[in-house]
Amino acid sequence: MERLSLCKCGCGGNTPLAKRTNGWGIKGQPTGYMPGHFDKGPKFFRNRRGAHLKFRYGMSLEEYEALLKKQDNKCAICREPFTKTPHTDHSYETGQVRGILCVSCNVGMGLFKDSPDLLKKVIAYLETPREGIEAPPVQQAKNRRGGPIRSPYE
Repeated sequence: MERLSLCKCGCGGNTPLAKRTNGWGIKGQPTGYMPGHFDKGPKFFRNRRGAHLKFRYGMSLEEYEALLKKQDNKCAICREPFTKTPHTDHSYETGQVRGILCVSCNVGMGLFKDSPDLLKKVIAYLETPREGIEAPPVQQAKNRRGGPIRSPYE
């Protein structure tokens, strides 16, 4: 049985992987596009984003843009304006989209396994005063001759 792959242009078409080009194809067509479907214009990127949202989260580009507008083009957690491509946050159990997050908040939630219990423990840890616990001082790194290591950026 041949494996099918969704075309990257956003047309919704599926073709066998064997019929796709590897790397940059014969006429400059990159991998993952149906023959004749590679277009470098802004419509291509809009269609590609729309196809990704529909395929991955079941939402249209219009629904995504409405959610982004509802969040004032800011992260749903830290409320900072987006400086990089926003990430669509969704529940791994239900697949339902929860909001749009910045890279830092999305990675942070992933590292804590989307667990409210684990995040509550982190909050409790941060709010607990640490009296009587003294951490050892940070040792300055030394080079081979015993001097401090200098940053190449200084």
